This record gives sequence, C-alpha cells and structure tokens, in this order.
Amino acid sequence: MKATPNLQIRKPSPLSTLAACLSLLMGLTGPLLPLPAGGIDCNSFKLWTFNLRFDDGWAPCISDCENNWFKSDFTKGRREVAKAYMQAYQPDIFGLQEVRNPLPSLGLRSSQLQDVASWFPDHDSYALDRGDGEHCAIFYRSARFTRLNAGTFWLSCTPDQQSHHPLETGNYRITSWVRLKDNTMGTIFYVFNGHWPLNAEARNYSAAVVRERVHALAQGSPVLLLGDFNCTETEAPFEFLLGTRVNPPRGSCSLSPRVVSPQELPLVNSYRAVIPVSDGEEDTSHGFAGGSGGERIDHVLHSSGDFAPYTAAIRRETYAGGCGADTCYPSDHYAVELDFHSLLPETYVDFRLPDLICELGTEPFPFNTVEEAAQAVKESGKVILRNTSTSQAILLKPTRGPITLTSVGGPSILGK
Repeated sequence: MKATPNLQIRKPSPLSTLAACLSLLMGLTGPLLPLPAGGIDCNSFKLWTFNLRFDDGWAPCISDCENNWFKSDFTKGRREVAKAYMQAYQPDIFGLQEVRNPLPSLGLRSSQLQDVASWFPDHDSYALDRGDGEHCAIFYRSARFTRLNAGTFWLSCTPDQQSHHPLETGNYRITSWVRLKDNTMGTIFYVFNGHWPLNAEARNYSAAVVRERVHALAQGSPVLLLGDFNCTETEAPFEFLLGTRVNPPRGSCSLSPRVVSPQELPLVNSYRAVIPVSDGEEDTSHGFAGGSGGERIDHVLHSSGDFAPYTAAIRRETYAGGCGADTCYPSDHYAVELDFHSLLPETYVDFRLPDLICELGTEPFPFNTVEEAAQAVKESGKVILRNTSTSQAILLKPTRGPITLTSVGGPSILGK
C-alpha cells in the first residue's frame, strides 16, 4: 500500500474504540477494544466527504476504462479498491457524491449504493436519486446517531422540483440532508451533502441557494456541510457560501435567493480551522493520476461554536486492484477526513478516573485531562475540576476563549 497523507493531528483519533464507549454507556457486556492513551474519547466522531466516481453500468467504456467499478469477472476492479479504502478508516458519518443506483443492473449485480451499504452494515443511510441515477448519499453509524428527518433540494431555479440550472444542461445537481440525534451526547444537528455545478454562474447561484436553504432548515441548530463544490476555497462560490460575499445576481433564474448574513449563519472552513495555511499540496480531484499539487474542491464546513475539528486529512492511500497497475485509486477524488468534538457549555475533569472510562466531558462521564476539556468547551464556557489532585503539570492551550477554570467540592491541586 502506498500512503502519502496530508495529515495534522492534535490528538490520536479515538473512534476505533466506539464499541467500547457504547458498552460502557449502555451497560453492555463483552470484550472491549484496545484503548488509546488517556481514556476513551466518546465525545468525538469522524466525518468524510468523498466523491466516489460514478459507475458506468453496462454502457460501453469511453474513458478511464481501467478504472471501471466492475470488470468482466465481477470481482476485480475499482469496487474492491474502494471497499478496502473506505473500510480502513470507518468514518462515523460520511457523505458520498456521484454514487449510483442505476436501473441497468436489473438485479444481475449490485449497484454502488448497495455495495457501500453492504460494506457498512452498522450504518444507516439516506439517498435520493437526483434524476439521472446519481445520489448524494449520507451514511451514519446507527448505534450512535438516529435520523429524525431528511430531504433533498435541487441546485436550480426551482429547488423543490427535480430540475437543473438552465446553464447546467443535462446535469442535475442536488444537496441532500439529514437531521440527526447524537445518542451519546444528546445533541441534534444537521448534515448537508451536495455536488455543485461546473458552470460558473450556476455554481454561484447554487452556493446562494445552499446558504438560504441551510439557514431555513436548520433554524439555528448545529450544522455540518460537506460535498464536492467544484471550486476552491478562494473562489467566489465558496465566499457566497460563507456569506462573506453578497449573493450573486439571479442571472438565468427569475428569483434571487434570500441573503443570509454571516451573523445569521456563521460557517467555518473546517479543514482550514485545523491547518490554517495551505501548502499548495491539497488537491483532491486527481483524475486517477494521483498527485497532490493544487487546492481542494471537496470541502467540509461547520457552524461556529457547535463543533471543534481537531484533525484533518486528505486520504491519498492506494490499494492493489484490477486497474492494470500495482496500486489503484478508489476514485478520481481523494476523501477529506475531519475528526470533530461536539462543544459543550461546561466540561468536567476528574484526574482520578482510570483510562477505562468513556469520556464525554459531561458531569457523569468527565474527561481525565484538562487538555481534552479545553478542546471540547464552548467559547466563554467553563472547565470544571473535581476535588482531586494530580502530580502532573498542567499547560492550558484553549482554542476558544475566554474559558473559566473552576473546581467543585474543594480545591484542586494542579502540578504539585
């Protein structure tokens, strides 16, 4: 396997221990998974956005023939590479673009959507055909998250109808969404997943439509927004999405989306929040050629003050497959990966707790280090120390502020 990840880590990802977290929370019995240093962080979750590259079905191959989803023996091909790639990282929530569930399969073979569902039996999903067999599917770990609602709108002049923008002839573009309850944290939030047009005017208009719809649907609830936007973070559509640029003229459409101010919908570029400066090696659309030079067109954003990303990665791994080379790419895009904490108004710390405990940062399930508590507290929140002592020195580096450090039940002796 070849691996050249663009990765910055502030804390080891704890998500391989989710089963242990659930066992502790729900009082279940059975073997626990290996524990990371510092306890089991059950507050966090891993999220992916990944353009899977559509399956051509039974149509004659026109381009990228060596990267077909299926090959003649139905086993070798990009399908097996994608399976190994996705299962290696086990994201808790992931949004896919271009994933197909085409009619031509006629039951003779599985579709891409069926394949992914079979690879992730512990996940539920929502997906709606955009009008040409492609979906912007959202998968989420069913033991951790419960879906409360879901829907899809089109990136067109008539978002509530199956339609395409007048300048994006023949290509339907959508954003699908789910409203999830985090059964571990008790929070409720929205996940939006979309695939934007190639035409510049249609893309600008789509960004404004997405911003208007996200605000109207979420109504102040926490938001995660991801997808293949077909633009970089320095281009106009991304600025329209953030609200830092006024909505574009309606152009070919008769109506303009409502202008939603940054105060009404404060969105944060999640990847850039972890890695503040681009090194110019962040390209995510590589056309099966590999490489990294360039900027991302696959993005993740979150609502400010609701989540804190603490790792970011572009997954460039390759695997053996049937593409005619030693190693094959699972798609013509790389997946973008973020690990998030849900932010709390108060986080609790108890240094006396053993490593074998589910850490949520809440009073019943506190963290056992101040560093973890500071990562997961809201701006102007409190980090509350239990009556305890520790022989370790404490260095506070909060990413949000001001943060109040207090103790309950008597003095806490730090760094004695």
